[in-house]
Amino acid sequence: MNSFSKKSPFVFISFLFFAFSCKSDLPTEMSAEEKNYITYCGNCHLPADPKDLTKDVWANSVLPEMGLRMGIPNKKADRREKLAPDELAIFNRLNIYPSEPIIEEKDWLALKEYILNRAPEKIPVDSTRATRSKTSPQFRRQDLYVEQDYGASMTSIEFDNQKKELWMGNFKNQIFHWTKKGNRSFEVESPVVDFHFTDEGTVFTHIGKLFPGNLPKGNLSLLGQTQKTILLDKLRRPVHSEYVDLNTDGKKEIVVAEFGHDIGGLVLFVKKKGQYERKPLLELPGAIKFYIEDINGDGLKDIIAMFAQGDESIWQFIQKENLTFEPKRLLRFPPHYGSSDFVFIDFDKDGRKDIISAHGDNADYSYIPKLYHGIRIHLNRNGIYEESFFYPIYGSTKVVAADFDEDGDIDLAGTAFFPEYTKGLKESFIYLENKNTKTFEFESQVVPSEKPIRSLCLEKADFDGDGDLDLVLGLFGVTPPPVPNNIKKQWDEAKYDISVMLNQLK
Repeated sequence: MNSFSKKSPFVFISFLFFAFSCKSDLPTEMSAEEKNYITYCGNCHLPADPKDLTKDVWANSVLPEMGLRMGIPNKKADRREKLAPDELAIFNRLNIYPSEPIIEEKDWLALKEYILNRAPEKIPVDSTRATRSKTSPQFRRQDLYVEQDYGASMTSIEFDNQKKELWMGNFKNQIFHWTKKGNRSFEVESPVVDFHFTDEGTVFTHIGKLFPGNLPKGNLSLLGQTQKTILLDKLRRPVHSEYVDLNTDGKKEIVVAEFGHDIGGLVLFVKKKGQYERKPLLELPGAIKFYIEDINGDGLKDIIAMFAQGDESIWQFIQKENLTFEPKRLLRFPPHYGSSDFVFIDFDKDGRKDIISAHGDNADYSYIPKLYHGIRIHLNRNGIYEESFFYPIYGSTKVVAADFDEDGDIDLAGTAFFPEYTKGLKESFIYLENKNTKTFEFESQVVPSEKPIRSLCLEKADFDGDGDLDLVLGLFGVTPPPVPNNIKKQWDEAKYDISVMLNQLK
């Protein structure tokens, strides 16, 4: 048995891909180079440790983009060359790349020198991870096909616990609905990336355009008993939505996480005179997931949300009068952490909900394996969330938490869409069995297979109806970063669409 237990200090580093306008007081004992670095790379965020990325990544990817955002021309890295006119108009309106430099040339050259002198040539892969996990006795993998021509493109999987039905969506604008009475499928206008179940029917979140962009082509639709209606349209790449009565007045509001790209946010839609009025709660790109519940115990529904683009953070929104909300940032992560998912749950059973987060998005400015990717547990200390445990997983993407072995504590399961492909591929799915909550001792388990996991989805559900929780994953073979040809071929030729990790408890 190979157990893994590790505590890590709370990390306070960050780096800047956005605003460079607010100067801060700097300690007098800093060197001139360090002051320059803090001033221009840490105006509104704390700067990253240059050692976190290699020289090559800094020089050829991150620094060119940082330069463009400070008004330093770079034709090779300039995104505007590839944008369609309507997308370009939005990009220019946002002033992502200033027309005039906001940094002097000597300071820009000194900034690059400071970073590159400290960045390593190479960051070694942690080879110890190859042997840290045992073969899971808890889960058995079963691969199933959803559509006859396959497709390797599942964008969403969600289980309706009340009706015991499974909903799935794919990249080819199809929805699949599996029930005890039979299965059905139908075409939709754009990929569905989230389902929400209500007493009026099922709400579909249509992202519009799956890959990055700023055009408002997403929408929300409600499938009732007899027809499908559009609730909202012209949304900026929505990825999560809920249709719920927030203030218990008998009228339902809609909360939407618009991931967007350079523009996005968490938005509340309130119905007035038959039309929904848009009320942004926080305009920040990368809104990816939220929970709605009474956080402070005052009887009103509040919101806790993750933002996973640029200024990666978790915010709470406490409801006040007249559907107004008071925002407060609870946690902040560096952009190169690649925040991608979180769970809001009472992990240590002390009556206060904690935050478990997954970090590992690796599809933007650098594809190298990152030692700081993984799952983090942030315990709630009277409203202050402290990172208390870190489990490193290359490319960590999804995390779920539940008592899978029914021994009274919270276990974790996760996926990695961007794994390390030589020795870490089997950790594309990983189960962390909780052995000791107080000491954060987990036994890491994997489900070895010749068919590597590649999933954007991770849903816990009693799939086989035997009374214990299984896990459902969806194959999505399309990938931005380079993948070894032999692995990519397996995904392309796969004769299945979903993988079910069947719990062997019962």
